Amino acid sequence: MNPIRLTDFARMLESGIRERFGHQSYWVTGEISNLKIYENKGHLYFHLVEKDASTGVVSAELSCVGFNLGYASMRSFEEATQQEFTNGIEVLVQMNVSFHPVKGLKLQLQHVDVNFSAGKFQQQRQQSLKKLLAENSDAVQLVDGRLFTRNQSLKLPLAFRRIAVISSEQSAGYQDFVHTLQENPFGFQIRIDLFATVVQGEANVNQLVTRLVEIFSKGTIYDAVILVRGGGSQTDFLLYDAYSLVKAVARFPLPVITGLGHLKDISLTDMVAHTSLKTPTMVAEFIIAQNRAFEERILAVRQQIVIRVQKMMLSAHETLGASRDQIRQLSREQCASERDFLAQLKNTVSNDSLKLIRKAGEIQIELGRRISTLPVLQMQRAKTEVVNTLRGIQTAAIQLSRSKQQELLGIENVIRILSPESTMKRGFAMVRKNGKVINELNQISTGDKIQINLIGGLADATIINTESNG
Repeated sequence: MNPIRLTDFARMLESGIRERFGHQSYWVTGEISNLKIYENKGHLYFHLVEKDASTGVVSAELSCVGFNLGYASMRSFEEATQQEFTNGIEVLVQMNVSFHPVKGLKLQLQHVDVNFSAGKFQQQRQQSLKKLLAENSDAVQLVDGRLFTRNQSLKLPLAFRRIAVISSEQSAGYQDFVHTLQENPFGFQIRIDLFATVVQGEANVNQLVTRLVEIFSKGTIYDAVILVRGGGSQTDFLLYDAYSLVKAVARFPLPVITGLGHLKDISLTDMVAHTSLKTPTMVAEFIIAQNRAFEERILAVRQQIVIRVQKMMLSAHETLGASRDQIRQLSREQCASERDFLAQLKNTVSNDSLKLIRKAGEIQIELGRRISTLPVLQMQRAKTEVVNTLRGIQTAAIQLSRSKQQELLGIENVIRILSPESTMKRGFAMVRKNGKVINELNQISTGDKIQINLIGGLADATIINTESNG
């Protein structure tokens, strides 16, 4: 055995590697690990690893370095993909191979491929979408390139009063959302129940799904579920393409409104949710606008009631005025008639009757006195009748106003009694088939799948048998 010095052996390796690998570069795929970045020097150091797909055990690992060219390519990758170059992501990189007697074998980074990572993200999304359509045909359909889901078929409330929010309490997006709601210019009071969770990172998808389950199981009546977060990297956004979360949102029995803070992209969660908006602030503004629209409708109805009552009062006032004028005219006519009668009576007394009148002096004087007081009594009776008539009209107007108020209260009670919530409390339920409400036996057949809306949730059922009641 003829041993050689280590330095001689290292030089042999350096020469052989340079001869074999020194004049070309290689494109290599692997996962980033042990990353260290020195921004002041423009250098980075990391390991490139490959894991067994079934066991997750590392099957290969090599040390890599990146200097000026590699560092610049790494920053270009982050800018193009909005994805941080960090541990755990799979990349396609161009490498040169080098060997140093002291520092050993190194792969030197030349370039990071942007399209590979973008394609990886798109591939994961397509896998989730394909599985979603295959396993949830009763709740999700793809029509002309657009997703239609059960959640989108739900109706938003006329006004938001209480909402469940899934977000991180420290998230800037959540803080913006709360601030916008609480500082709304109309003074709307909306209760916010926060279900705190991590809202980024693909590994945290189960936490989001768990929060949805908690909201459903809590039994509290919420108007909607709000899912908000601030901006983030492309990898953080992959969480919202995960199959389990997308499925839960598409089938959730309350409207889900998203504001994920990613202005350039739209996730599968956005696509299956009831309403998708770009930012948490826009979600808050949407809720405020919905409440304001409801308030304006209420104000319009109140104004219509006021106008109608005013018209009724004006009509009653005109009726009272006409009755008063009629009474005055009748009184004048009655007085004139009495005066004509007295004049006619006086003219009928002839000269031949003067002797008789003189003989009946006292009788005649008494009769004259009675005749002169008759119009006064009649005027007093007429005045009393006018006063009584005016009081009767005023009483009738008050009774009419109260009657109309009772009619309005009756209408309000009927609307409340006939509301879906009250109807369900009396033991009824709303039945849908393929998203449409059904109310006749001939609309369903044995084997059909139906959805039953009850107080507190939704139940899926299958028709086993039908029987007509004649």
